[in-house]
Amino acid sequence: MIDLSAQALGEPLGAVSIVMLGALAPFLLLPLAILAFGRPFIEIAQPAVDLVETVSDWAERIAQGLLVVLTLCVGVIVVLRYVFGLSFTALSEGALYAHAAAFLLAAPAALGRDGHVRVDVLYSRFSERKKAIVNLAAYVFLATPMLLTILHFAGPYVAASWRIAERSIETDGLPVLFIVKTTIPVFAVLLLAQAMAEACRAAATLKRLAPPRSRFVSEGGPRP
Repeated sequence: MIDLSAQALGEPLGAVSIVMLGALAPFLLLPLAILAFGRPFIEIAQPAVDLVETVSDWAERIAQGLLVVLTLCVGVIVVLRYVFGLSFTALSEGALYAHAAAFLLAAPAALGRDGHVRVDVLYSRFSERKKAIVNLAAYVFLATPMLLTILHFAGPYVAASWRIAERSIETDGLPVLFIVKTTIPVFAVLLLAQAMAEACRAAATLKRLAPPRSRFVSEGGPRP
């Protein structure tokens, strides 16, 4: 049944990247519209930001559940290997897949909480306006091109995986590799959307307007 479903979805998934790019295009321009026209587009951006952060929040919850799976798998692997001398490929792959999917799905919420790693020594010393310039430039020149490229190439890659219902190369492995690979375009879309939300706030700061509200800041306290 899984094989038939995968083959049926394989072809449509090949065009997913094009559909997603078309749907995302108007939203990706929101930060620049706020920078150019100001307040009218802040009001348009707020519902979009709310939706983006709601989805990011649910993706984070799924990632938290996968970390529980990862912990259980690793615990069982250690006990079986060092106490009973047993090893099961499915358990090892379960830990690997849970780690990979959790990492990808948690990334948008990490960006929303400003919890990602910044490799610099200057940003923390900048004023709010200078930080906004850096964030907006990073969105336009770094995040958007990189994530659109990932989405563009991931579409056919994931479609091919679904088409053959790709599974582990090990005979006793898990038959869900094609589902795990689907988190790659999901990651690209969600992180790009969350980056758009952060860029909208940066553009509002540069226009000296109240930025769109963030559910992550209200839930987890102000950003450091």
